[in-house]
Amino acid sequence: MKLLLFVLLLQSKPSSTYRLPWEETKSFKCTQGFNGALSHNGNSKYAVDFSMHEGTKVCAARGGKVTEVKEDESKGGMGDEFKGKGRENKIRIDHGDGTTSLYLHLKKDGALVEVGDTVMQGDIIGLSGATGYASGAHLHFQVNKGSGWESIEIAFDDIETDGGVPIDGKSYTSRNVPGIPAAQKDELIALMRQAKLAATAEYWGIALPRYKKVAETKLKVKWEVLDQARAAMESIEKKGAERADEVEKLLADRYDDAVMLFTLQRRSYRDTPAAKRFDSLYGTLQKRDEWYAALAKTKEIAKAQESCYAALKADFDGKPPLKTYLDVAKSDSIYGKVAAARAKELEADSKK
Repeated sequence: MKLLLFVLLLQSKPSSTYRLPWEETKSFKCTQGFNGALSHNGNSKYAVDFSMHEGTKVCAARGGKVTEVKEDESKGGMGDEFKGKGRENKIRIDHGDGTTSLYLHLKKDGALVEVGDTVMQGDIIGLSGATGYASGAHLHFQVNKGSGWESIEIAFDDIETDGGVPIDGKSYTSRNVPGIPAAQKDELIALMRQAKLAATAEYWGIALPRYKKVAETKLKVKWEVLDQARAAMESIEKKGAERADEVEKLLADRYDDAVMLFTLQRRSYRDTPAAKRFDSLYGTLQKRDEWYAALAKTKEIAKAQESCYAALKADFDGKPPLKTYLDVAKSDSIYGKVAAARAKELEADSKK
């Protein structure tokens, strides 16, 4: 299970600053994705439709300035009187980088912003509907070049599968939190992802400072990710003390096992509050005559642990060391399995 989580978290997808355009924790189904047969062609080939009942709160997928609002239409349908007439209610947001996003088919009087407003990612901007050319209540979303209608391909950061691109028939859960600048949110999510990856292999010395940076971030809004980071920090400190206790209990009649556990856990908890406890245990363990013989039995797995540790740190610095991962993958240990999974991903990425 840990290995599977590690692999899933490491899956790469296109970089993006977009979040799903509705409230955090809520889920909606994609009813028409890119190049949809019904209407997503031509200028709208990179549009996405999400099924949602009328009146659902629509959130900014990305921050920017509101440049267009229409909310006077009360009718909708699939008849010729609606097709291509631009009768749908809508909101357009300019992102300041030559792109704009469109939110279409809003209900009558369903715009909660005005032209000229500046909104942040996650802010509630309108209410969904079925106005204009629509078979029912849903939200049509697309990002365009400039202020025109030519759509461009994007990905959503809160979709962990399919390259971040919504697929017909699949439901997706939003992590779009209001009131947090996109760049800051991206940084915090990246830190959490790295911390969780490190925790998968029990590299607490890598995970802890990342959890701490997230936990100590000052935000104007409440965000559960910060609470998760705080809980993870407390868990790491508690587990460190428990592992040290385990080593002491094994000392009485299972010395080799005590040395094995000590060796691995000492490395796992380096640069954490528990490190001092393990340093003190070193003095006790190495006094025994059989210390070197017991230590020799840990050599292979300790080497794999250390190599994987160094590789992961390099990976987080943007320099994934494929060769090191391949070397570690030869180890018959959890570190070997983790390295093998990551090496496979890197090789696949290099062929794209």
